[in-house]
Order: sequence, then structure tokens, then C-alpha cells
Amino acid sequence: MHISELPDPTIYLDGGELLLTTGLALPAHTQGCREYVERLVRGGVAALAFGVGPVHRTLPPRLVDACRDTGLCLLHVPEPTPFLTITRAFWAAVTSEDRRELSAALDSHRRLVGAALGADPIPEVLRTLARAVSGWAAQLDPNGELRAVWPVARENDVRTLRSEAMRLRMSGVRAAATFPLGDEDVVVHPLAVGERVVGYLATGAPSPMSAMDRHVVLAACALLSLDSVRGRRRSEGVMASRAAVAQLLDLGEIAAARQLAARFRITVPDGPVRVVVVDGIDGDAALDAVAAAWPAQDVLGVAGDVTWCVIADDGRPVDLEALRASLTMSGDGARALVGPPVPVQQLSSQRCRLVVDLRRQPETSVGEVAVGAGSGMVAGDDGAAAGMAASRAQAILGPLLSRDRSDVVDAVAAYLRHQGQWEAAARELGVHRNTLRYRIGRAETLLGRDLRDPDVAATTWLALRGLGLA
Repeated sequence: MHISELPDPTIYLDGGELLLTTGLALPAHTQGCREYVERLVRGGVAALAFGVGPVHRTLPPRLVDACRDTGLCLLHVPEPTPFLTITRAFWAAVTSEDRRELSAALDSHRRLVGAALGADPIPEVLRTLARAVSGWAAQLDPNGELRAVWPVARENDVRTLRSEAMRLRMSGVRAAATFPLGDEDVVVHPLAVGERVVGYLATGAPSPMSAMDRHVVLAACALLSLDSVRGRRRSEGVMASRAAVAQLLDLGEIAAARQLAARFRITVPDGPVRVVVVDGIDGDAALDAVAAAWPAQDVLGVAGDVTWCVIADDGRPVDLEALRASLTMSGDGARALVGPPVPVQQLSSQRCRLVVDLRRQPETSVGEVAVGAGSGMVAGDDGAAAGMAASRAQAILGPLLSRDRSDVVDAVAAYLRHQGQWEAAARELGVHRNTLRYRIGRAETLLGRDLRDPDVAATTWLALRGLGLA
């Protein structure tokens, strides 16, 4: 609301105001009056309240005609109504409406918190939120797939939101998307834990949300994100149990792994397995991505700089596109390699080989090692003994395998293969002798051993052979 007697009050207006005037500066001729009204319309004035009495005894016909022609709402303020009475009544009404909206928002907040503390929080939070915004609410997973919606009759409509959620994913955890869906306005917010998107909350309503409604939606986002944190904590115990089983398998302790798995109701493959190695993204995100690519399996894995998982080979071709898609949803920069089917006793040797191969792959690549590749990975007749041999070999070469040092590993293998002959080894690698000397020096520093010692050279060579690296 604004009071002005200026010929052009629009420079002091934001738009949407009710303008009160007595017409003190109203032009006396028709054209001037029309220009005055047109300026008000261009300035966004919502309505003009004209007070008769002090200047004009009645509403000027020229003003009535100009307002009718331009569509500006004209209100008649009869004499002797003071403008102060109007402004007081207006602000009292605004205050009452604000209080009503605030009270409704606080009530919605209380109901949301109560719903979040219930036994089945997600459906109850969505139900409460949908009622608060007089529309519907839905939760999507990080891949944009529907998890829950209320009312359930809107399920088919909500399934169309996946593409919008995927576009929003590229904008980060603090962005939101607003777009029309039929006759409704839809808003999609990411559900974030730190900098990680764990899902999306979508709401739809027949009209744009008020500021209070938007605050209620943000509160629901916080509560659903918190529920994801609680769910994550519950799953950490399962993940730790699976990691322990995977590590026992990696050590060749197959019987112990099966005993531990039975205790936690985890399935250990009976037949051949495949190893999947991933780097470039957070370890937990990598585990989730592999689990999403093989949803029908208990994925056993260990998170780290290079995350590795073991899955049962079901005899079908690996769906690299599914793995690539799930990795893309988990973050940028992921790189993965899937090994060929092998007996579980060869898990450790294949894992070590895949880790080395992975670091030679281009960034963001997802590939598969074909059957027969890496034939240097050998196992003895006794599968358990082979697993222990691989573990000992890994312990010997651990400092060379812990980071991206494939050039050093290759240098050591060539150096030992040529029995310490610098020229022949450098020629095999396609590098200068001095480059080879530098890499061997790095290897000796990392290993804490002198490769010129025959015993050290023999042990290192057997370890390289045991892991298929030579």
C-alpha cells in the first residue's frame, strides 16, 4: 500500500501496490489522465483507490474511462474516510494472515517431526507434507526412481520426474528445480547428506507455494535426509560384516568366511566369482554402485582408495552399461574393471592383477577383462594354499601396489626377467636406461630391499608371478 499525489509515483513503487490518492496532481484533460493511468499500469500498480472530497467531489469521469480502458481496478473512497483508517485496516489484515500462515506452518512442522519419529517415517512424512501443501509429495532414489508417493494414485505421474531429477543432479546438492506438470507446479529438491545426494523430494500443488509452504518443504527435506543417515548407519553393520567375509575370502580362508557369512546370513558364492575394482570415487559410493548394478546379489566388498567387490558369476555376460550408469549416478571420475570368472580360491591374485590393470585404464572408463587375459595368474593344486600364496605375495609387494605405481611394477618385472641387465630391460619397456634405474631405485626404497640380492630377487620374482604381474 502506498499514498502518493505525484504525477508519476512509479519510481517509488515495486509493483503490486494499492495506490491511494486524492487526485491532487490528476491531469485536467482526458489524454493526460489516460497517460497517468497507463504509467500506473506499466509500474505494476494493482489497484487505484481514489479519495473524493478534498480535491474532487466525485470520481472524475475521465479517470473512470481511463481505468476501464486499461483494466486498472479503481476503488472509490467516500468522504470523509481518512486514508489512515484504510492503511491500518490493511496492515491489520496482513498481520492476521501472516499469523495464520505462521501458525499453520508451525503446526505442519510439528506434524512432520512426529511423522519422522514414527515406525514407518517415509510414507508418513510424505502424507503430512502433501496435506500441508494441498497437493502430493514423493521421494525418489539417487537414480530418480520412485521410492514412495502420497497419494498413491499419483504414482504414474511421478514416474515422469526421473529426467528432471537427473538434470538436477548435475547442479549439486543446493539446487532445486521448478516446472509445470499438467495444471500443477512441481518442485524437486535434492536430499543431501553432506555433499552427497541420497535421493530427491518432489512436491506438486495446484498453485505456486507460499513462502511458509516452501519452509515446510525444506523441513521435510531435512527430515528425509536424516532418515537416510539413520538408514545408512543401520547398513554400516551389514557392510562391515560383508567386508569381513570378503577379506577372509581374499586371504584364502574359505571355510572361515563361510562360517562368518552363515552367522550374518550372508550368501557366499559356491561357484566361480568375478572381482570388480573401482577407483575415482568415494569407497562407500563405489560399493553402492556395484550393488545397484547387481541388485540380485549379496555384494561382498571392501571400500578404500581402490574399492573391490566379489560377486557370484551367474554365467551371463556382464552388463557394463548398468555398471557405468550406477557409477555415473554415484559421482564423477569413477573408473572400474570387471574380471573374468575364476574359482573363489583365486580371488586375491585376480584382485591384485585387476588393481594394477585398472590404474592403466583411462579415467572414467568401465571395462571387462576377457577370459584368458592375465594368464600369469596361476593357482596350485591346493586352492587354499594358492590363496595363501597370493596373500604372501601381496604382503611382499604391498608397497608397490598401494598406489598408482604400475610403471614401477613393470620396471621391476622387466629388470628381474632380464636378470638385472639394464639395456635389455630398458629396451623391453621402451624407456632410457636412466629412467629404468630411477624406477628400480624407487622400488627398492619402497620395498626396503636390494634387488641385486639373489634371495630378494628370487622372492620378488615369485611374488610377481604369483600375482600374475610377470
